Amino acid sequence: MDYPILDKISIFPLIKNFRANTVFNAFILAGIFQAILISFILSTQKIVDRSKMNDFLKWFSSVMYIFIITLVSYTIMYLVFGFGGGMLSNN
Repeated sequence: MDYPILDKISIFPLIKNFRANTVFNAFILAGIFQAILISFILSTQKIVDRSKMNDFLKWFSSVMYIFIITLVSYTIMYLVFGFGGGMLSNN
């Protein structure tokens, strides 16, 4: 993947040489990603529950903030581990 700004900063990924190029590493990285994702979702769920919206708007806002949280979680994993290549990475 080419990230024009991040690829020029030499400190990213913070943890080098821990990529999802083996099945064990892929499971570990997927578990870390899911833990980050569910912790963000559960910590922000109360905001939607307290709002005075109808059921459809609550559902739609939940889908939208889960989508945004997923993008933030993938970005965190990319910056820390270089996550995103999966088993297709060659190094």
